[in-house]
This record gives sequence, structure tokens and C-alpha cells, in this order.
Amino acid sequence: MTQPSLNQIMNDMASGALDLPVSYMTKHDDTASQTLSELDAFIHLDDMLAVLNKEYLDEKSHYDYLAKTFGEDDAMTEVAADMMDSAWCAMQTRYLEVRATQKLMEQAQLMVLAVEKEQIELEEKKERQKDKQETERFMLLTRLMDKQNSERNKTNYADLLAVVFILFGTLKLKNNFFQFRSSFNSHHAMAA
Repeated sequence: MTQPSLNQIMNDMASGALDLPVSYMTKHDDTASQTLSELDAFIHLDDMLAVLNKEYLDEKSHYDYLAKTFGEDDAMTEVAADMMDSAWCAMQTRYLEVRATQKLMEQAQLMVLAVEKEQIELEEKKERQKDKQETERFMLLTRLMDKQNSERNKTNYADLLAVVFILFGTLKLKNNFFQFRSSFNSHHAMAA
């Protein structure tokens, strides 16, 4: 198979016939904030802007792939950069046109506010769940500490009881010793 010429590659790029594998497309960060920008709102409202935005993103992805693979000084990469810039300008021109339309501007602002409100509610819900979990942990810790303290108190009573028995046993043993001694002494005294 022969290598295509540079002209053929540029023509394929210009016509969109040069497809890139999906793995080279830019990936969106799922951890990023889910806020809706004004541009995103307009993209949802205007089909032409959505198409131009997609073309720009495709050209940007293509440029990024070529720059990574062949370097920024490569001729194909430079052509891809020009096509990316062209797509950017077309998208921005349509964006300005759509922004100038009062009705679309109001709809876009309402969409942005609705998403922001939803995000605030979601954050508040997460915060309430976090507070609830912390309260449950605190209550569990308090119960464990109370249980431990009550066991300690039981242990103290048990220790105290053991000391009393030991003292009682010692006193009883002492009494028995003294009784044995007195009986021994009285036995010896009678024998003498």
C-alpha cells in the first residue's frame, strides 16, 4: 500500500473524510463541576451553534492527536491548527449572533440559573447527608463511651466487692488466728 500524498491528506482533512479512532477524542472529566456555562446553554438552544461547536471540538481533537503524534512543527499538524482556528471562529461568530437575540439570551440565562439552583440543592443535600452521618457517628461514639463507662463502673464495683471480700476474709483469718492463739495460750496455760 502506497502512502497518500500530503495534498491527499489535506483534502481528506478538509472534507472530513479522515476519521480518527474514538480513543483519540478528547475525554470529559467526570469529576469536574457540573455547572452550565452560557455557551453550553446556547448550544442546547441553537442547532447551528451545536453543529459548529461539535466541528470545533472534532478539529481540536484532531489537532491534539496530530500534535502529540507528529509534533507541532509537522505540516499536517499546522493544517489541523488552521482548521481548528477556522472552526473556532465560525463557532464564535454564531455564538455572538445567538447572544444578540433577546429571546434566546433570556432562555439561556434561565437554563443557567436552573442548573445553578439544582447544583446548590444537590450540594445542600450532600451537606445534610454528611451532617446526618457525622451525627450518627457521634451518637454511636457516645453510646460506646457510655457502655465503656458503665462497664468500668461495674468493674469498679466488682473490684470494690473483691477488696471487701479480701478484707473480710483477712479479718476472718485474723480472728481465727487470734482465736487459735488464745485457745493455744489457754491450753498451754492450763497445762502448765
